[in-house]
Amino acid sequence: ADFLEKKGESVSAVILLELDHFVAFKRAFGRVKVPGSDQTYNIYYNNEGVETRYEEDPTGKYPPRLVAIKEEVELERRADDANAAAVIKRIDTYIEATQPLIEYYDQKGIVKRVNADQSIEAVRADIEAIIESVK
Repeated sequence: ADFLEKKGESVSAVILLELDHFVAFKRAFGRVKVPGSDQTYNIYYNNEGVETRYEEDPTGKYPPRLVAIKEEVELERRADDANAAAVIKRIDTYIEATQPLIEYYDQKGIVKRVNADQSIEAVRADIEAIIESVK
């Protein structure tokens, strides 16, 4: 915020996509894709035809691993999405980093909130409406 002000730049609106933290967790932790493809699924939301199971670590040293399968193919996960603790840490870090900015711009009355727990089309429409309103 200070950086922009020092450069003489002004901000007319800050768009805040609001999402329950547990929903954000499930969106990241549940994300899977077909190997070698851009086809993605989410084990919690977009999961038609996707089976899930837990695989035990043969040594017993590590907790069970969540595996998603579609048409007998194991779906891939980003390494940082497959680790629940890492996903929680990412969400916490995001909140810590953005909260001061949100408060700063909220005091200026320019934070525009969008419910991010709706369809992509609805979120896009809300964002476009905000952009149009500040032109």
